[in-house]
Amino acid sequence: MEDLDSMIMTTLKQIGCSFCKDVDGLSLLGVDDIVEGIVRLLWICDESAKSTITSTKLPSQMTMRYRKATEFVDSIKNLGIREKLGYHSILYPNLYDVRNIFIFLIEKMPQESVIENVELTSIEQLKNRIGSQIRSDMDSEWVPGYCRYLNMKKAGHYWLDGEKSPFTLGITSKDGRRGKWMTFMNEDDNLGYEMDQTEHLQRDKVVLPSVRLVENIPVERPSTTIDDTEDKDKLEQLKRLKELKNKVLREKENNYKLKTEQENLDESIKKKTAGWTSWHDKMRKILIDPETQVEPLNDFLREGENRRSILEDNFVGWERENLQILNALRAEKGSQVDMQTNELKVKNAKLEGLITSQKKTLDKMMKQLSKENDTEIWDRKKFLLRIIYLANNVKAQKAEILNSLEDCKRLQKERRNFCGSLDRSFTVVSNWLYEFSEKDLRLKNAYHLMMKFHLQCSDVSRNMDDIYDINCQKDLIDDEIEVLKQQSADSNLEQIMQDLVLIQQENAQLTQQLRAS
Repeated sequence: MEDLDSMIMTTLKQIGCSFCKDVDGLSLLGVDDIVEGIVRLLWICDESAKSTITSTKLPSQMTMRYRKATEFVDSIKNLGIREKLGYHSILYPNLYDVRNIFIFLIEKMPQESVIENVELTSIEQLKNRIGSQIRSDMDSEWVPGYCRYLNMKKAGHYWLDGEKSPFTLGITSKDGRRGKWMTFMNEDDNLGYEMDQTEHLQRDKVVLPSVRLVENIPVERPSTTIDDTEDKDKLEQLKRLKELKNKVLREKENNYKLKTEQENLDESIKKKTAGWTSWHDKMRKILIDPETQVEPLNDFLREGENRRSILEDNFVGWERENLQILNALRAEKGSQVDMQTNELKVKNAKLEGLITSQKKTLDKMMKQLSKENDTEIWDRKKFLLRIIYLANNVKAQKAEILNSLEDCKRLQKERRNFCGSLDRSFTVVSNWLYEFSEKDLRLKNAYHLMMKFHLQCSDVSRNMDDIYDINCQKDLIDDEIEVLKQQSADSNLEQIMQDLVLIQQENAQLTQQLRAS
């Protein structure tokens, strides 16, 4: 159940519910949180629900709360849920019903539903970038180091010469080609070694000098020894270049930040100067000639008063007409207040029925309590007889339990003996049939049938064990459900009483309004 609740909470977080930051479990959700999750899931499952359900919160009035809850339940039933639901499933929820509703709505979500993007932390973003880079490296084709260094291109199963290959030069003589190749490898040997050593530090390709054409003259093979001091100097130079490059990048970032801040400051200064100049011009006009500036204001106020008086007269006339129309409609169809009062009366009758049933159970419990707390004085003999009777019952139950345990042990022992004898007989018969099955076709068929029957018997025994475990788990779950139902009924009774008080107050207010009208 915990895994199922965590799956539901992650789904609600993905669709943009506001309560997921404060609440970790499904059992901690309130009525408003449950309503918000149901409404958002309904919007995703049925696009037409957005026109009928416009808000993710319940109203404050009790009548409107009942009406909205019934609308939510009806929209869920239209999707095809099998459970029996009502407005009490949302206003007075229990964990079992809420879990079933969320699971049903999540299953009804479209596969390609639009889910809001969630802001990821820096660590999650870094993990995503690393994963995408690893996937791109794994998808790309591997290139050997010497082919990458010579810019060779692959054509089918072969690598073609690139720009840096000496074979692309126009050398015709065999000795000249060999000499040119050796000189080229000797000149760039150190640089290629450095590239292999520092390839994991730098991703940028090192730009090599272009190859010069050499006359068709044989060249002696030079020595390929590498000076260690020159290698160290070149490595130090590469490190210095890398540090300088990092410094330049940091300076560029700082300059970019300073430029953006300067632009923002310039824009704010421009806005403030524009507002100041407009205000300064207006004040200067008023101070230069106040009399001419005050007269237009007075004219504007007079026009406003005249408009207000005209609008008041129009409002009075419209009010009279609307009152006449309203009285006519009330005479024909009845007022909306009467409809609301009728709905409240029906709901009040239902709640009174619940209260009467609860009162009956309370009276039964009080009678039982009075019987137990009766002031009748018992003597010592009655107490002893009662204790002896209970002790005998306990002994009888204990004896029954011991007998059942002995029977279980005996059955297990017989089962083990029976299984062992069957296994031994099976091995003997299978060995005998296997020896003679190659000679006789009927024995071969009998061997196959026996093997099939043995597998079926093993499956049946395994299924019996699984059924026993499932039944045990089912009994435990049923007990837990009964306990949860009892707890939810006790907690919902208090909420129903509070709602009843609110409904009575609203009824009193409506009756006062009717009497006043």
